[in-house]
Amino acid sequence: MNHLTTDRWAFITLPMLLLFLIPSVYGQQAIQNTFTKDADMYITKALEDLPTIPGAIVTVVKDGKTIYAKGFGYANRQKKEKMHAGTSFYIASCTKSFTALLASIYDSRNIIKLDAPITKYFPNVNFKPELNADQVKVRDLLTHTSGIENGGISFRVAYSGDHHHEKLMQLMDHCKPNKAGHGKFQYTNTGYNIYALILQEHLGKS
Repeated sequence: MNHLTTDRWAFITLPMLLLFLIPSVYGQQAIQNTFTKDADMYITKALEDLPTIPGAIVTVVKDGKTIYAKGFGYANRQKKEKMHAGTSFYIASCTKSFTALLASIYDSRNIIKLDAPITKYFPNVNFKPELNADQVKVRDLLTHTSGIENGGISFRVAYSGDHHHEKLMQLMDHCKPNKAGHGKFQYTNTGYNIYALILQEHLGKS
């Protein structure tokens, strides 16, 4: 009797579970389809309204999974080469936003403090006296207020292809002040290059 009862409940319960699961799965798929359609329309319209931009790639990641990745417009207008999700981009200083976010996370975890002087992380560097390096904070590197000019370090990283860690550390001794001076804004790559050197020196991560 118990065996029959168990079978009966299994027979009743399985269809009930399916009734709950099917709408849920279908609902998620419907939401995904709606999002994809809306995103396609929005991005296409945006590129039409901004004719100076030949193309774009848009990727959306949710819960660690890519749920949307598409190319729009042209990678090369003259050659009529279409943009696709795998088209390579030179993203240049967009990397600064990633680095600054990482710096904020490390600060919150007391790993590399934004308000610590850079001399804390470079005890063996002979900074030029006119830099007043003990007054320059890590935060200054990331807000373009360090007072350090774009010099040999930024040139090697951006243009030469020859920027191994040991060479860049040697160049730290040759950093010069920029025209703005410490505490005043002057856009540079050097601040972010130096933060990368802090990562290498302090954490052993490139």
